[in-house]
Amino acid sequence: MIELLAESLPLRRVASRLNISVSTAFRWRHRALTVLSARDRKPLSGDVRVETFLVKYSEKGSRVCHGPGSWGYWNVVRKGEEPVGRVRSGQSAGRRRFRLLIDGRPLHVMVAETDTGYEFDILGQGRRNAEMVAAGLARLIRPGSRVFAFGGSEYRRACETLGCEHHDGVDAVSRWFQCLRGAEEGGASRGVEEVTTPEVRFPNLPIWWLRRFRGVATKYLGHYLAWFRDIVRIVEFPAGANMASADGRALLRRPADWGVPPT
Repeated sequence: MIELLAESLPLRRVASRLNISVSTAFRWRHRALTVLSARDRKPLSGDVRVETFLVKYSEKGSRVCHGPGSWGYWNVVRKGEEPVGRVRSGQSAGRRRFRLLIDGRPLHVMVAETDTGYEFDILGQGRRNAEMVAAGLARLIRPGSRVFAFGGSEYRRACETLGCEHHDGVDAVSRWFQCLRGAEEGGASRGVEEVTTPEVRFPNLPIWWLRRFRGVATKYLGHYLAWFRDIVRIVEFPAGANMASADGRALLRRPADWGVPPT
């Protein structure tokens, strides 16, 4: 099971390979991911690239609940038959109805990346503001770091609160490519500007990887993000500079040609 985490296979294929049931495969997978997500992480420092993305709320796999993605969920959007015993509005039955447009809002996930580290933080639901961003930055980045933010003005206000140096990430990426283009055209005359302009790339977001699961249960989102951070990125970028921390390698039997001692 631990070796198959590096292949990002669906549960049914994992269960077929190991000759176990799907429920057992699910339980084993999340036991390993619990270890990854529970490990202590150190905040990043230096030049940190920061961006947030949205993940849809989901109760995938749940049999007894009242939210989107659950079995037995009913509302006017689905236009299905009303379940027997469903509590109508105005009736008190000691059970709070799921509020689709409030409780079911997507979650903001912040990604912070350097050339040697990669961290994430689940910010929560609701409108993204400076307070939400500052709370995430405080957990991921050390004070005094240079933050290259790919987002709105709330990042600037959050950096001022935390004492970090704010830079527009999109503008920094544009200037970096301009320096490269100028160095190719002007040769040595552009060498000083090329050295003084830091290389900035867009953060590697796990959006493309999460899509293969066709929805991730919100309560397990931290597990999947740790899976991507500590295993998937290391497997897919084993020799690149844009590489994650080595914590997840302890769970893998790594190929000998990687040439990196185990941690």
